Amino acid sequence: MFPAYSTYVMHELKEIISDAEGYTEKIRKATPQAKKIIQMELDEKVNEVLQSGIIIHTALDPKKQERDEKAINALLSVPDLEASAAVIDNETREIVGMYAGKNYKKYDFHRAFQAPRQPGSSFKPIIVYAPLFETTDYTPSSLVNGGRICIGNFCPQNYGGAIYGNVSITDAFKHSMNTPAVRLFSKVGIERAFQYAQQFNFQSIVDKDKTYPAALGGLTYGVTTLEMADAYTSFIDGTYIKAHAIRKVTDRQGNVLYRWPTERKTIWSDKTVKHMRTLLSEVVKSGTGVGIRANSSYIGAKTGTTDNYRDFWLAGLSNEYTAAVWIGYDRPRSMQSLEKAKIHFKIFNQIISK
Repeated sequence: MFPAYSTYVMHELKEIISDAEGYTEKIRKATPQAKKIIQMELDEKVNEVLQSGIIIHTALDPKKQERDEKAINALLSVPDLEASAAVIDNETREIVGMYAGKNYKKYDFHRAFQAPRQPGSSFKPIIVYAPLFETTDYTPSSLVNGGRICIGNFCPQNYGGAIYGNVSITDAFKHSMNTPAVRLFSKVGIERAFQYAQQFNFQSIVDKDKTYPAALGGLTYGVTTLEMADAYTSFIDGTYIKAHAIRKVTDRQGNVLYRWPTERKTIWSDKTVKHMRTLLSEVVKSGTGVGIRANSSYIGAKTGTTDNYRDFWLAGLSNEYTAAVWIGYDRPRSMQSLEKAKIHFKIFNQIISK
């Protein structure tokens, strides 16, 4: 039952044991050769725990998982087109649903946590706009130049090659303009912006990502839908704790063997959260996210499209859930012919609703 979710739970079980038993810290400090030995010891420990007879208590919402999977499978009627998605409960910060790929079978390649892809503009809230509000006096109504810009040989273009004069941050954000985002990223500073992004659980961000294209989601490897949904939970109230599927692991007598820490840290100020939630909702009302809907009093999101239409992204939140969706091909190719179909919007609308 629920192979996409249960495959991830087995991955997370290894993580929770590794953290609790000190393997994570040992691996972090070890030489490459020693890492292999510690990994083998960890695998042995996981097998030992599994064989002892345990009960893994999870946050899975089975009805939602089943409903969402059926709906997404039906939407992916284009041959070879794939998707991944993750849904997190805002109150508990628990993963309640995942989509790993079309007609997924247990232990197959899991696109929601194993497939980093370029996030495009859906990365702008994390790397540009929230750090901007956190470190400056800018507000959504502040003005920024939307004209041409070159930094070295990096000369980003706005969609369709459009050139703008001064625009409000709200307009720059909701219409996903690139040149203002790069100017604002420069204002924050690359190092400072990445200090914020690195507080989240992005596993594939590397030092060589610290360049100006990162402002537009141009990363070496990219991010996963689970990592994106996880980072966007910080826009609920400014606090963050890594989202988990496992509530606790007990033995057959009900004694708790493993449980994740529950302490949240504050990433964004109230001011930043207010501005970000305003901007994300403007995207849906009158920007690139028109057509996004949820049965919720709040809905905010950010779209992302990568070069040559190879990846379509949506990340955002309602009052109940935070979610991220990616669609594309396993071997990247243009999806320009699918742009108007907005399949990722339909998937997002399905999973973000109660």
